[in-house]
Amino acid sequence: GTPGGTPPSTPGTPPPVPNPPVLTSPQGNASPGAAMAGVGLRLVGKVGGEQRVESCNVGQAAALSLRIAPGDLLTHVDGVNVLARPVAPLVLGPEGSVVVLRFLRSGTAVAALEFEVRLVRGSAAFLAQRSGGVQRMAVM
Repeated sequence: GTPGGTPPSTPGTPPPVPNPPVLTSPQGNASPGAAMAGVGLRLVGKVGGEQRVESCNVGQAAALSLRIAPGDLLTHVDGVNVLARPVAPLVLGPEGSVVVLRFLRSGTAVAALEFEVRLVRGSAAFLAQRSGGVQRMAVM
């Protein structure tokens, strides 16, 4: 071993980071002018392992898509395989931005269903305002 009994670390390998169980808008930790938000997806599973949908928050993009169901396995976020890595840093982003999630749904069929969903990040209030026609688009 090494002096002090500490095992050598592999250079460049970050320590494992646990996945937070809720992917919603964080409270109070966004920098000014850059509101960070999620899609209202609650995941459960092993830390650094498979993450399955437990539920979707009413009014947020995951629920509004009407495509995501409890038990669906989240496999990719914006094309990045997340089966063995933290999910929240990839799902959270600027409010109003788009994230693409890929899921695998087990069924009674021999093959499982794989599908992608494009979701807009934001709180329920933010999304309600967008869908209510309040948002104005600049024409250039």
